[in-house]
This record gives sequence, C-alpha cells and structure tokens, in this order.
Amino acid sequence: MDLTTTAFDPPTLPFSLRAADPAPPVRREDALSTPLSRNDPSHAETRLAAVMRGAANGFHADRAELWLVDHTNRRLDLAQWHSKSAPRFQQRTLALAAADVAAMAGGAVVLEDRAMLREWVMADGRQAAVCVPVASDATIHGTLWISWNTPRAIPDEQVELIEIVGGRLAVELERGVGGDPTAGAIWLPNRPLAEEELDLCGRTDQSLADRSFYDWQMLAGGRMLAVAGCVADGAGAQAGLQRLVAHAARIALRAHADHAATAAELLSAANRTVWQASPGGEGAAVSVALIDSEAWQVSCATAGPTLALRTRTGSIEPLGTEAPPLGWDDQAEFITTHCELGVRESLTLAAGGASLTRPGVMRGVLADHNRLPLEARRTSSASRRLSLLWDAIGGDLQSALVIRRR
Repeated sequence: MDLTTTAFDPPTLPFSLRAADPAPPVRREDALSTPLSRNDPSHAETRLAAVMRGAANGFHADRAELWLVDHTNRRLDLAQWHSKSAPRFQQRTLALAAADVAAMAGGAVVLEDRAMLREWVMADGRQAAVCVPVASDATIHGTLWISWNTPRAIPDEQVELIEIVGGRLAVELERGVGGDPTAGAIWLPNRPLAEEELDLCGRTDQSLADRSFYDWQMLAGGRMLAVAGCVADGAGAQAGLQRLVAHAARIALRAHADHAATAAELLSAANRTVWQASPGGEGAAVSVALIDSEAWQVSCATAGPTLALRTRTGSIEPLGTEAPPLGWDDQAEFITTHCELGVRESLTLAAGGASLTRPGVMRGVLADHNRLPLEARRTSSASRRLSLLWDAIGGDLQSALVIRRR
C-alpha cells in the first residue's frame, strides 16, 4: 500500500503557535519545561518547546505534556512538558495508557472531572484533561495532554483547537527531529521484517484503501503480530469514519499485543478500545495471529467476516471461528485456535465483506490449491499464494496477509 505523510499549516489561533514567533518570557518559578531526550537540532527543540508553552498558556492549563511512542512501539516516553511542577512519570507502557491508546486510535479523549479521570487510570492530581493524538496521515508519533488542576467543562471548540496543536506538533516532528522523523513512531504499515525464515506478502483492495489494512510487528520474546482487517458494514459510512475505525483497530492491536497471551485475549482488549473509539454502528473485521518465531507455534483468532488458513502441501486447514467484528459489542467473546507452522507451510489471514464466510468461498480456495502441481504447492512464495487467494475469492476480499515459513 502506498502511504504518504501530509504536513499542513494550522489556522490562526487565539494564541501564538508559530515557530517564528518569539517565545514569551517565562520565569522558572512560573513554569518548567524539559527538552526532547533525542539528539535534536536546537531549532527543532525550540519550536517544540514554543508550541508546548503556547498551548499551556493559551488554554490557561496547568500542564501540557507531549508523549512519544518509543522505537519498540510498546511504551510512551515524556518528550516535552510545560508545567509548574515536574511530572511524576517519564515513561508509561501502552498497555497501561488506556486514554492514550484510545486517542491514537480514535481522536480526542475528554475528561472533565476526577471521576472520569479515575476511569482512565489517571489518578495523578489532575482534575480535568484532554488527550489528543499527535499524528499525520501515515505516522502516529504519540499524544498531547492538556490538563488542569480543577474540574472544568471543556467545550468542543477548545477540543478542536487542542487537536490542531497536536497536528502542529506532528508537523514539527516530521521536519526531521534527530535526523529521522520516523524514529519512535508507529508506521502504517510496519517496515519490512528482518526475519530470514519468514516470507511475507500483504495486499489490500486499492478501491477500498480507506477501510482495509494489513500489518505486522515484532514483539518481545521473539513473537510476531500479524493481522489483516477491514471495516465491517461500513459501505454507507463517510470515508472519514471508515478510516477512523480501521485506524482504531490497527493501533489497538499493536498497543495490546505485547501483553496478550493468546490471540483471543488480544482481540478482547482491542475490541474494548475500538468500541470506545467507534462513533457507533461501525466495526472492524480482523484476522489476527501471534507467532512464536522460535517454536513456530501460532495463536490465531478472528472477528467478523474473515479467513484464517493454514496451508500445507496436501491440505488447507481453516483456523477461524465465528465472532462479531471489533467494536460492535464490548462484551464479545473470541476463541483462540492453535497450530504449528511447519517448514514450507503458510498462514493466511484475510478480511472482507459479509459474503467472505460463505461455504462457496472456501470451496473455491481449496479447488485452486488442488489444481496446483505438487511441487508448486511446496515451493510457492508468499506472493504467489496471495495472488492465488485473490484470484479465487475476487471481490469478496478486501485485505490479506500471507506468512510463509521458508
């Protein structure tokens, strides 16, 4: 999938956020700020500090914090802050940062009193807060928190302005902070894996690029996350809502993968995040696998109209089970299927429309597989197997990922 990063200039705000504007004098006793911990050019650091200072002062907030995803995609690091007292934490794991994950998945999280903050496990003294994503079209860098020490009603207009500040921070980060604007950011999709024993190939229906995706990511302990997904029953929705749901599913799966023991446990955690982020009525069909790249044990689970197939020389074994799409029911239950991926065997994850699960679809896949000569079944690359799958299923398929063990 071709992806681009889009920069933009935000509209004029009621307070200064322009990099060229001189930062207002701030006494140490009035506010503290800390620079990025990376090897940043001084001008980039100054621009980010000016944006953070302008945000805190402009919104009359007690603190402004910029949290960036680290290079492992497993935690958030405090990169910039502006407040009257030093923050309690410098790092937070994504698994315990529910509000940040929800913001990166679906937009602003608005918390107007202490009770709401406790629901999101933010019991650190703040009484009201807004968390927004710091992201461009193709890259998620982290989150921006604007917080107050007293409860307050936060109007929609102010939330929209805070979202603009988050966009401005993303622009500054992508101007080349530290020489690599992608360092410590979630790329969509992930970069190629340096895994010699695996052959991977993914594809989406380009006419439905706003609502379909595939992804992979290396996790701790030698495991790998692999996923194919698309928006479920979203044909009549606006393109922006389709992107939102697909985006929410992908980020939720990445955020929860490291701490999930099984694929079903991962889908349960991601389902709650998508349910919170979805505007209503939309869901994500997802086929997901957690693969142990040492023992080659596979944990697989599906949600919505999907396929999960283990392909061997002489057979194709379905691994998926019936379950609702992510985001439809926050109490939905998912089932894990386990298997071992042998040499020259492949795992196929696919998602599509409601007709994808009809019996005729699977019969077509099996027929195409059986027509191949025996040697071709043994030696076909992931790319070749993906092409065969797409030819067999056609318009029912929206995204697919094939992982073949060499």
